[in-house]
Amino acid sequence: MTIVREDSKIIKGIANSNIALLKYWGKSDVMKNIPDMPSISINLANLNSYVELKTDVTKQLILNDQPIDNHTYARWNRVCKAISSKELNQIELGINANNNFPTSAGLASSASGMAAMTVALNQYYGLNLTLSEMSRVASKGSASAARSIHGGFVETVISKGQSPDMHAEQLVDENYWKLSILICVTDSSIKKISSSEGMQLSKKTSELYDSWVRLSKNIISDGRQALLDKDFEKLSFYTELSCMCMHGVMMTTRPELFYWNLTTLRIITLAKELRKKGIPVTFTIDAGPQVKLITEPDFTKSIEHALNEIDGIEKVIESSIGEGAYCESV
Repeated sequence: MTIVREDSKIIKGIANSNIALLKYWGKSDVMKNIPDMPSISINLANLNSYVELKTDVTKQLILNDQPIDNHTYARWNRVCKAISSKELNQIELGINANNNFPTSAGLASSASGMAAMTVALNQYYGLNLTLSEMSRVASKGSASAARSIHGGFVETVISKGQSPDMHAEQLVDENYWKLSILICVTDSSIKKISSSEGMQLSKKTSELYDSWVRLSKNIISDGRQALLDKDFEKLSFYTELSCMCMHGVMMTTRPELFYWNLTTLRIITLAKELRKKGIPVTFTIDAGPQVKLITEPDFTKSIEHALNEIDGIEKVIESSIGEGAYCESV
């Protein structure tokens, strides 16, 4: 393959975070970053990562205005190597990345960041990769990043066996089902145990892990059908089942992974109370204390009003379902 680099331009990749309605937790192949089970997500229009690339002999690598740490370097390097076949430190490339939402706090900043970097590198090197190919590349840095390449509702596709592989495919686009997402930030600090470390601990020590892997197959199948049918009640059931099963595995890990706080629990309780009053709302929580509430747009304001009564919420970010990752020239 002939690689043509656009030296005269700064390439800017932009990608949205995503949240898995139907989740995965744990890897079948840690080295290749392949999950033990598929997942289905929605893209978040208002949680964005930006990655700028330019030829730079000083090789500055910056995230949120700070030099990157070794963990971040390893992620960036895996994506860069998958694109260029070279180690990041062998390339005269400067990278400046930032997020408009809290980083490493359970809001999938690595997913959007790796997706933004992938589309930027694809354009920088003039490769014209397909979306499926870019999702494979992005997954090298973060398995969830495969989903942020696409817009709308997205499912990961996992192949095991002799040549294990994963990529993501769009189920339906962002216009298929208009939903509103309220991201309730209850603690924006960096979590003490990363998702990558936590998944390995869970697989090794949680007595519930194998049952979770088996159960997730049915959750994905039934939840996918509820989504395609636009059946909010059924999708709510499978979304919350998936969330609670995943956190059950986390909480039975040794040492236990208890990412929630009291505000997390109050928001869960509120969602259940609102649903009893006829308001369509469901919750999901990733590896962190932030709660994401999904509802129909007509009910957004009433839910926001109810959230105002809960102490401990740092902020609420309202989002619609967003488009896939893309590039712009600066």
